Amino acid sequence: MGSREAEAEALATPEYWNERYSQSDGEHPTHEWFKSYDQLQPFLTNHLFNVRNPRDQPTILHLGAGDSVGTCGLKEVMQPLLSDHGH
Repeated sequence: MGSREAEAEALATPEYWNERYSQSDGEHPTHEWFKSYDQLQPFLTNHLFNVRNPRDQPTILHLGAGDSVGTCGLKEVMQPLLSDHGH
């Protein structure tokens, strides 16, 4: 079994997540399991911010949960754009 398959299987176990979250020390958070907002920002800029005009009132679904900070990053970028257009 390749490392990707092994990693995918590990993600399905409570032990993996218990171990991961037990390593958080406050300075090195473990809540972003996929990518941080800063890592996703170039993709979001190209595929969301540059192609969706705030005047069109785009609907954005953020699938994060718990203590993910991705929503904060989206709000920081989108709120000024929406405010500029009376939303």
